[in-house]
Amino acid sequence: MDHKTNGGRTGAIMFRCGESRLEAGFQWAKEQALHYVHDQGAAGPWYEAALPGRNACCMRDVSHQAAGAHFLGLDAHNKNMLRRFAQSMAESRDYCCFWEITGDGRPAPEDYVDDRDFWYNLPANYDVLDACWRMYCLTGDGDYRDDPDFQAFYDHTVKEYTAVWDHDGDGVPDRDLQGIHRRGIPSYDERKGMEEMSVAADLIAAQYRGYRSYAQLRGLTGAGAAEWEEKAEQLAGLLATKWYDKAERRFYGTMDRAGKMFPALGSPHLLAYFDAVRDEEQRLTLLDQIDAIGRAGIIVELMSHYPEIFFRHGQPDRGLYWLEQLLDPSLPRREYPEVSFAAVGAYVTGLMGISGDAASRTLYTSGQLPAAVGAASLENCPLFGGTIDLTYQDRSVRLRNCTGAPLRWRGMCVADGETAESAAG
Repeated sequence: MDHKTNGGRTGAIMFRCGESRLEAGFQWAKEQALHYVHDQGAAGPWYEAALPGRNACCMRDVSHQAAGAHFLGLDAHNKNMLRRFAQSMAESRDYCCFWEITGDGRPAPEDYVDDRDFWYNLPANYDVLDACWRMYCLTGDGDYRDDPDFQAFYDHTVKEYTAVWDHDGDGVPDRDLQGIHRRGIPSYDERKGMEEMSVAADLIAAQYRGYRSYAQLRGLTGAGAAEWEEKAEQLAGLLATKWYDKAERRFYGTMDRAGKMFPALGSPHLLAYFDAVRDEEQRLTLLDQIDAIGRAGIIVELMSHYPEIFFRHGQPDRGLYWLEQLLDPSLPRREYPEVSFAAVGAYVTGLMGISGDAASRTLYTSGQLPAAVGAASLENCPLFGGTIDLTYQDRSVRLRNCTGAPLRWRGMCVADGETAESAAG
C-alpha cells in the first residue's frame, strides 16, 4: 500500500547489512506492520495495536509500537491515536482513558461496559504520556507540546489520575480491591494471582518514566520541571530500596493490600524498558534475570520489548539474539501487530542506535552492531519531519541530512543536503 506522510512515502525506509537474514527480517517486519495500517475511517488514520482481527488499538500496544510506526512514516497515525486516548480521559472514569479504541472511534466492547465497569491497566496513562514525549523528540511536532488536549492529559495524569488512584496516600497508584477487579489492574501483568495484588513494580517504573517525560515537557513550555524530576527520582529510589530484595538479588514484582511482597508476579522487564533502575549492579543483575526468564519461555507481547531493552543497555549480542527470535518465522503468534512494529523500532533505535532531540535539532547515534554484523545502513529514515541516511562501516559512521534544515551531530552542524563522517563509537 502507498501511504503518504510528512516525511515521505510510508515504508520508504530501507535497511541493509552483510547479513541477509537481518535484511530479510527487516523487510518482513516493515511489510507486516504496514498490513495493519488504516488511512481512513471514523477513527481517522490509525493502525492496529491489539489482537489481530479486533479492529482496535490499545494504550499499551500503541505506546510500544509508536517508535516503529514513526520510522515507517506513520506520524499522522501516531498523533491521531495518541490524541484520541488523551481526549477519552474522563473524571467519571477516575481520569482513565478508553483502554482500547476501535477503528470506528468507539471504546472496544470487549473491554468497556460503562464508566464503572471497564478494563484498565494502571501503567497506561504514564506509558502514553511517555510515548507522546518520545514522538515529540523524533518529529518536532509542536502539537505534542502545545495542543490543549495533550496538555490536559499530561497535567491530569500526573496530578488527578495519580491522586484518585493513590488510595493509601503514599504517592503511588494502587488498586482498590473492592468491586470490579479488571478496573485498575496495577500492572501490565494479567496472569492469575494479580487479582489480589494492590501495587506492582512495573507500575512504579511507568510512573517514574511518565514523570521524567512530563518534566521534559514542562521544561519546553515553562517552569516546574525540577519538581517532577525530583518526584521521579523518589520513585527510582523506592524501587532501589523497598522493592529490591538484597538477599535474593532481585526485584519484587508485586505487593498485596497487607503489604506482603511477591517476586513471581509483575513484569520485571519493564523496569529496564522504562530505565527505572539507576544502580548499575541492580541493573546488570536485572538484565541477566530478564534474559533467563525469556529463554525459559515468554509470550510475544513481552518478547517484543526484549531487543530494544538489551540494545539500549549496551548488550548488543543479547539484543541481536532477541531480535532474531522476533523475526523467526516459526515464532508462535508472530502476526501480533506489536511484534513487527517493535522489530522495526529495534532495528533503528537499537541496532543502529538512533535517537533525537527535536528541540535542539540534535541527532544522537550510538550503534549497537555486534561483531557478527559488521556494516549496516539505513536509508530514508524519518526524523524531524524529513529523513536521514546513516551508515556504519570500517570503524566510521556516515550521515546524510535530508531533514530540511541543519542538525547537530557529534559536535558538527550538518546542513540540509550535506553528508558528514565521524569515527564510530
